[in-house]
Amino acid sequence: MTLIDRVGDFQLRNFEECSYAPLARALPLMLHEEQIHIAIGVNGVRRAFKEYFKGVQPARTTVEAAAPRQGVNVEIDAIA
Repeated sequence: MTLIDRVGDFQLRNFEECSYAPLARALPLMLHEEQIHIAIGVNGVRRAFKEYFKGVQPARTTVEAAAPRQGVNVEIDAIA
């Protein structure tokens, strides 16, 4: 959704100097709200990545511990 909000922001900015008064008056609020939507989306993506990478290190440890017992040479950096 963050990408879609960025596109919406871009499209709205094309109307910033619109001669239609009702739209010209509404644009500052809409642009402000789009910035809020973008920030919410970016924070959500950031949280998702943090949660994902919390699980990466325990997975690395497990694979590294299991690989020698199985006789498998695993390139951990290629997985992450």
